[in-house]
Amino acid sequence: MLDMEGKKDVSIMEVIKWEESQPDGFRGILKNPRGEDGFLSKEGGALTWTPIGEGQDPVEVMKAAKALHDVIHVQGCMDAEILGYLGSEVERLSKPKPKA
Repeated sequence: MLDMEGKKDVSIMEVIKWEESQPDGFRGILKNPRGEDGFLSKEGGALTWTPIGEGQDPVEVMKAAKALHDVIHVQGCMDAEILGYLGSEVERLSKPKPKA
């Protein structure tokens, strides 16, 4: 069954179980239980799902999500300016692309 947005009607617990079953590291392009394509960043207890916004370039989304993953989990960077920039890029690319 699909919800109002055309996504599979799946419980949040099923999505959480799926996320937790994934190995640590940066994973993508994956299809989550709701049928959404995106990238999964997981290290220990920290987990981020970055969906590919409608009309967005999957490679561009992947580069932004991977850069954020690497800065936090590989480099251990906590510079607010860098994290803010990368976070805003990931957020922008996770949303549908504005129509021209």
